Amino acid sequence: MVRRVREYKKMVEQAKSAEALRKREITGAFMGPEEVENLQKKLNPGRFPGMSRKMAAIVGYILDKKWTDPAIDEMAISSDGFVVASTEDDVGMNQFIGSVADLERNWEGLLEAADLTFEERRTAEQLFVIRILDSRYTPPEEM
Repeated sequence: MVRRVREYKKMVEQAKSAEALRKREITGAFMGPEEVENLQKKLNPGRFPGMSRKMAAIVGYILDKKWTDPAIDEMAISSDGFVVASTEDDVGMNQFIGSVADLERNWEGLLEAADLTFEERRTAEQLFVIRILDSRYTPPEEM
């Protein structure tokens, strides 16, 4: 039984690694590393003393930067508009973040507070869409 659990955890870890690599490849197709590094500096939680650890983990996930321990390594929006996440040690998305409306409002507020340029803001918004799996909109089945 213990062996099966270890094998399962290893399979989950491999799947998470493959998904992280896929997201990095998608991100790289839209923007260069210097654009992401610039956002990491401007959106660093250290610049925002009122930022919660949860928001710091979310921002770190979106920008592919580990600012919390444990760090978020996967996020999704459920079909009913709630945000869930998994951390490095989780098997499955066991962390309830809250409503997508709250997350979007907080994300937009952070981008405003960071005083980003138009291009930086566009990049940040693209990363949000690329990094968080959104299950609210399912494309219609082909006939």
